[in-house]
Parts: sequence; structure tokens; C-alpha cells
Amino acid sequence: MRSAPRRLLELDDVFPPSMVPVLAAGGPADSWSPAVRRHIAVQHLYRYLNFTTHLETHVVNPVLLGMFTGSIGLPLTAAARRDALRMYTDEGHHSLVAFDVKLQVEELTGLEDRTIGMPRSTLVRGLHAILDASERHDLVSLFRLMFVIVSETLISTNLRDVASTPGLNGGVADALGDHARDEGRHHAFFATYLKELWGCLDADQRRQVGRQVPAMIDTFFGPEIDDVRDELQRLGVPGSEAAEALDRAYATDVVHADRVAATSLLVRYLADLDVFEDAGTHDAFLASGLAVRRGEAAR
Repeated sequence: MRSAPRRLLELDDVFPPSMVPVLAAGGPADSWSPAVRRHIAVQHLYRYLNFTTHLETHVVNPVLLGMFTGSIGLPLTAAARRDALRMYTDEGHHSLVAFDVKLQVEELTGLEDRTIGMPRSTLVRGLHAILDASERHDLVSLFRLMFVIVSETLISTNLRDVASTPGLNGGVADALGDHARDEGRHHAFFATYLKELWGCLDADQRRQVGRQVPAMIDTFFGPEIDDVRDELQRLGVPGSEAAEALDRAYATDVVHADRVAATSLLVRYLADLDVFEDAGTHDAFLASGLAVRRGEAAR
């Protein structure tokens, strides 16, 4: 059993405006009422928590269970199987904490979750598209495994940055800090595992998997713009204001700069494995703005 204390929230324990893109971008959002801005911040927190719960329970843990049983990925030593099971337990706990925090926020604020729901989310739709892109049915499990490797690499950096955001206080900050510490250990495991896995793949497997990594990154980071637009409409924000706020919050250059910074370590890992030596993989990364030159690792 996990021994960390339950993280209890207080009324002001929600995301600060700096963590909510449509509020942080300024412009029309600066003139919205405190009630509207608070509603938007709470719903953004719900999206974040729902993403965590779904990612861990529906995406990461099925793969970790497969790694433990030997049905997915490389044969593992007994010690590595134990690590997989420990991570499985960690991820279940992260899901529980995220759901518990959400219930506490709903009770404290009186604001119910009005977000889009995970079945229609960018994460679910994007992952389905990635799996459908496999040219070989026998590679679906490998695609799922690679998505988990990508996610576990990215989420550790994301959580560390989020947990240290100025203005994030109380139980939410504590819960995210707990999660970040666990994911740092998971990151180390999967960084080593990726090297071993890649060395065991044949050329066609490397080609197919490598070319889908940019889509995996986009799926992990994909914002729920349509959901936010619907939310602003429900709140009575005029259409022109909503459009300007969304354009400012999700401007291509801003989103791209954030994504490049967040993926730099993953890109370096892949470059060190010569993943970009495949022209198709290199071109896929180039199209996404994440590529390095072939034969040169990112430093």
C-alpha cells in the first residue's frame, strides 16, 4: 500500500491563471469577470486530472501489465518485472489521487466537470489514429509500447515544471509533486529500456515506429481547443472575444516553442540511437519541427 498522506485541498487550491493558456495569454481574458475566470481555471484543472486518470489507467498500465507478464516488449529479468509491477502500482495511485483531487475540487467549488470527456479527447482520438496507421497488425502492441515510452519520458518533465509553477499552492501542488517524483524514476527506467528495445527491432519495425513518434508527441500535448471554445460559449463569452482568446492562447509559434523545449530530451535519446538515419523518420520529425540532422545527436 502507498504510505503517502492523502492530499487535502482548500478552496483556493486550483490552477493559477499562468497555468491556463486562455487566461495566461491576456487580451480579452483580462476583462472577464472573476467568476468566469475561476470557472475556466477549474475546468482546465479537470481536463488535466481527467487526462492523468485516463492516461494511467487506459494507456500506461495495460502496457506495464503486458511487460510484467511478458506479452508486450522484451523479456525482462525478475528484477525488471518487479520494477514494471511497481510502476503499475504507482500509476494506479496517480489515477486515484487525480480522481480524488477532482472530487474535492467539485465539492469545494460547487462547479461540476463540464469538460468534453475522455472518449472524445485528443488523447483517445490521437492514439486510435496512431494504431490505425500501423501497416502490420502485429506491430500494434509495439506502437502502444512506444507511446508509453514517449509519454513516460515527456510527463516527467511536464510534471516537474507544472509542480514548480509560482502560484500553485496547497493540495494540488503537493499531489503533482508526489506524481513528479514517481515519474522521475519511471523516466530513468524507460530511458534504459528504450535503448534495449531499439537494439532488438528490425529495420521495418524501426521505420514504422520511428515515423509515428511525432504523432505520439502531438497526441500527448494536444490541447482541447474545441472543448475550450464550447466552454467559452456556455459562459456567454462573445464569439469574437473567444476566437481572439483562443488564437492568442494556442498561437502556432507559442505551442511549437513549448513543444520543442519539452521534447528536447526525448529527441536526444532518439538521436543517440540513430533513429533519424531513416529518411522517413527524419522527414516526419522535420515536418513537426522537432528533427535534428541525420548523423548528429541533439546536444
